[in-house]
Amino acid sequence: LGKLLMARYLDADAGEVRSLAEREGIPFVEAERRLFGTDHAEVGGKMAEKWGFPEEIVLAIREHHADRLPEDHPVLDAVVLGNYVAKTVGIGLGAEGMNFRVDPACRERVGLGEEAFELLCADAALRLEELRDAYGLSPTSPVG
Repeated sequence: LGKLLMARYLDADAGEVRSLAEREGIPFVEAERRLFGTDHAEVGGKMAEKWGFPEEIVLAIREHHADRLPEDHPVLDAVVLGNYVAKTVGIGLGAEGMNFRVDPACRERVGLGEEAFELLCADAALRLEELRDAYGLSPTSPVG
């Protein structure tokens, strides 16, 4: 949501953001902040708030790239891990790619160790393949 709004209304160029991130060795969201004074998570959170989304959803959108996540917010943990799993299996990489951080405490809070995370990613990739097969999509077809 925030990336779409930034591209449309702030003329945010993902290539420019990616270039700055690579040049400076910083996460994609930090490059957004340097170029635009905000990032896609903050913009998306503000829009969700304006639309009257529940506070847990607003928080999850706004904080999903925070270096340190607030505790006791299972929706936020689910969004962060969902984003991580999707990108790990190659979905939604876009200009950001894998250039983001995940608070390690997030996986700990949900009891998802390294091996369990790998199994979750493998399962997600298999289910994605099943969905593509069921709908006659090629392996390179965008999903999501």
